[in-house]
Amino acid sequence: MPNDDSVDISQEDIDQEFSQAEQMLADATRAFEVDISKATIVNCLYYACFHAAQAALYSHGFNPQSYGHVQMLLGRELIQNGVIPRKFGRFLNDRETYRRCVDYGSGGVERDTDDLIQQTTSFLETMQQVADTNVSD
Repeated sequence: MPNDDSVDISQEDIDQEFSQAEQMLADATRAFEVDISKATIVNCLYYACFHAAQAALYSHGFNPQSYGHVQMLLGRELIQNGVIPRKFGRFLNDRETYRRCVDYGSGGVERDTDDLIQQTTSFLETMQQVADTNVSD
């Protein structure tokens, strides 16, 4: 059954998304190392995850059109089909919620930033594996 979200995405587009994800992770890591605002770090980490998830979806032929669409497709196409564990969907959702709180809320950044960087690194590695596996199939 054809899926309305399904499209043909070039490898160049997939690579570009991963490049953006890696750049955002590097920016967050540098910001952490020089003790820049934790809010900046949280923002960069969310966008690193977003771009990596989008790349993984691209590799499976999906072209999400919004942040919410990335989360929906990740759940529907990659988690429900057993491609990635559910914890990664929760992680992306948590990053987005945390980013919104930091960007628009009145709360501070109280999580261990070093731990968030390590978790984000793991997320990116998993999304890269998902994309690599699908391309070689």
